[in-house]
Amino acid sequence: MFAKIKYTILLLGAQAFLAFDLLASGESHGEHLVPSVMDLKWPAINFSILFIFILVKIKKPLKSFFDQNKIDVESLFKHAAEKDKDAQMKLDMYREKLKHLPDHSKKMNEEAKTDLLKFEHDLKEQTYAQVEKIKKENKNRTENEKKLLLNKLGAELFDQVVTKAKDKISKDANLKTSISKNLIQKAK
Repeated sequence: MFAKIKYTILLLGAQAFLAFDLLASGESHGEHLVPSVMDLKWPAINFSILFIFILVKIKKPLKSFFDQNKIDVESLFKHAAEKDKDAQMKLDMYREKLKHLPDHSKKMNEEAKTDLLKFEHDLKEQTYAQVEKIKKENKNRTENEKKLLLNKLGAELFDQVVTKAKDKISKDANLKTSISKNLIQKAK
């Protein structure tokens, strides 16, 4: 559509240029006349008719084109206004946060200190409880090992005493007979 308009305007421009060129050279319909403004009357009428015809033909598409641009620009302005409103709300919110930032920072530091003290206290209690548990386990283990070693030592000592007594009895015949007599008397 716009290409047709361009070509028409170009054609009209060329016709006007030709008319001025003919007037300037003094040749109008084969005659040597003095140029006059009236010589441009018919080309101007032709141009006016053609311009009015083109204007009537492209009025509706141009109107719809400009109406669509108007709608697009209005929606763009509405969108920009909404974005501006959102940005202003965020800016106000951030300013409010910045205003309370020192108080918030102080509160967070106090909470961190409180949490740290609680953690240290809990850690001390857990460590103390684990140390006490380990002490009890070590004490019980030590006592059990002591009992086991004493039992083992007692058994070994008993075995050694029995072995030495057997050796002594087996070597001494008098002792053997006297022990046998003693055992028989006790058994009766």
